[in-house]
Amino acid sequence: MKADTRGVAPGMTVKEKLHTLVDQLDDAQAAAALTLLDRLGVASTRTEAPLKDVPRNGPPVMSGQAFYAQSQTDLPTLAASQGVRPITNFGDLLSDF
Repeated sequence: MKADTRGVAPGMTVKEKLHTLVDQLDDAQAAAALTLLDRLGVASTRTEAPLKDVPRNGPPVMSGQAFYAQSQTDLPTLAASQGVRPITNFGDLLSDF
């Protein structure tokens, strides 16, 4: 992948531009930048656990490959697994919830 060099002065490398930007950050901004880089999967020198090893409070994540590999489920079975009843009448969706 070719590096995006927009905003980089002529004769300056992308890494030099990053160094210049990092030097201008205060501690809070630097911490936020590290968090962003961690989320992008960039290895850092931080001693904390990588984000992928941090327990999440949200729903489990499934890869696209795993999603498409699972067998299709019929609507009544899907509704039962989600703890709801299947919609049998389209008009049921038109009410004010």
